[in-house]
Formats: sequence, C-alpha cells, structure tokens
Amino acid sequence: MSKKEKEDNKVKTSRRGFLAGSTGFAAGLALGSSGLSLLAPTKVSAQNVDESAPYEKLNPEEVKLMAHENYHKGLDCGEGTFKALIELARDKIGEPYTEIPTVLAWYGAGGGVGWSKLCGSANAGAAFISLVHGRSKTTKKLVDEYWRWYSQYPFPQYDPPSDASGLPDLDLPTSVSNSVDCHVSVTTWCQKSKYSSGAPERSERCSRLIADCAARVIELLNAEKDGKFEKVAVSSTPTSVDPDNGCRSCHSKGKDFEIGGFTRGKADCIQCHQAPHLKR
Repeated sequence: MSKKEKEDNKVKTSRRGFLAGSTGFAAGLALGSSGLSLLAPTKVSAQNVDESAPYEKLNPEEVKLMAHENYHKGLDCGEGTFKALIELARDKIGEPYTEIPTVLAWYGAGGGVGWSKLCGSANAGAAFISLVHGRSKTTKKLVDEYWRWYSQYPFPQYDPPSDASGLPDLDLPTSVSNSVDCHVSVTTWCQKSKYSSGAPERSERCSRLIADCAARVIELLNAEKDGKFEKVAVSSTPTSVDPDNGCRSCHSKGKDFEIGGFTRGKADCIQCHQAPHLKR
C-alpha cells in the first residue's frame, strides 16, 4: 500500500469512527419551494428520523436582542435568526439544541447567498418550527401562518437599545411587503424609506426585522403549546385576491392547463400580474 493510500484509509477510518460514535443529531436539510427544512432527532437511526425536538415555552422578548446582535456580528438574516432561536432553546431546554450547529442556516443570508429569494429570516424561522414539530401538519400550519404574518407585517417594529447598533436612536420607516421574498421585502422598504439597498440604514432595518421574526416564531410555538394558536393567527389568505380561495381561485393543482392549472402558490398574486379578481 502506497503512502497516499495509507493516508486516505486513515481519513476514512477516522470519519467512520466519528459517525459510529456520534450521539448527536441527524439533520435533514432540504431547500426547495418550501425553503429550508430541518429535522433533528437526538440520534441517528431509521426509527427516529421523524421525531421532533422537545419544546418548552420561551420568552419572545429575550430573543430579540440576541437576533439583532447576531446580525451585526456578521451572521446576517439566516443564521442570525436561527442562532438566536437555537441558543435560547439551549439555555432553557438543553438537548438536543445543544447539538445543533447554527451554521446550517448560514447560506440563507441575503435571501440565499445574495439571490434575494426567500428571506433568510423567514427561511430560518421555518426551520426552527420544523425542528420542533417535525414532519407534521402542525409544522405546515405554523410555517404557513409565519409566512402569512411576514407578508402582512409592517417591518421593522423592534426598537433596540441605543448601544446595540452603530446607528443609535434611529427612527426607521416601516413597510409591508406582501411577500416573503427578500427582493420584494427590501425593495418595498427602500422605496418607502428612500434609503438605498446598500445604506447602513437598510442593514439596520434588516437587523431589526430578524428580531421581530425570531420573536414571532416563539409566539407561535408558545401559542400552539398552550392550545391558543387561533387567537394569535392573522388572516390566512392574501389581501388582494379572492378571500375564499386565494391564488388557487385561478391556479389550482390538478386543474386543466387551459384554465390556469399551470402554477400554484399562496403568495399575493399582485406581485406577479394583474387579474380581474384583484381588489386593488
């Protein structure tokens, strides 16, 4: 056996030993039309891959400052949100949150490495919900509500301590994006505020946005824990389309192509096109 073959074999053996001895978690990461989905049981096995993580009620106010500071530490919107949620859960709950590397959400910065698609905070918050409730209807219900809320919320609302930002006592305008896309969210706010996308004020806006988002994730999980989800839910349909069917009043999965069965979604359709059923 050559020297190189011996070194390669040593590396493989080391990796096998690490995996075999691990008592951490199994994390499933999928980025598609639904964004990032995390499933993290406490051990790697075929039996528990669908398990969810334990959850106890957390304080949404505590996570705001953590998320805001994470953004300014260079973690941006994706990992900034996810790290705040995970670390608060680590402190209050413990395992398996102590075993979850927050770098899993790093790619979400700027709507996915700067692609400005799904907002990193909308993405990472949904990942945390998925971690808590696993492959369940509850996960879908909470993420659906989280993204609906994001679309309709006038960001930013969080007012950080004056020493938590390089821009103390900054009074920022708010805007409603009607979308979970980073591109739409940022552009809508820039047009409202007249700040450029590269301005420090826009960066501060996003740091406050992720504070609002991280807190909302906890509010939803707490409400579900208490059996009071319906009391905190916002409107379940977009505001500018058929209030009964949303986008699917025209575009329904399974319908004929000729009558609009060529797409699907729940987003506010005014983002893409005008249509007779729009209210505005």
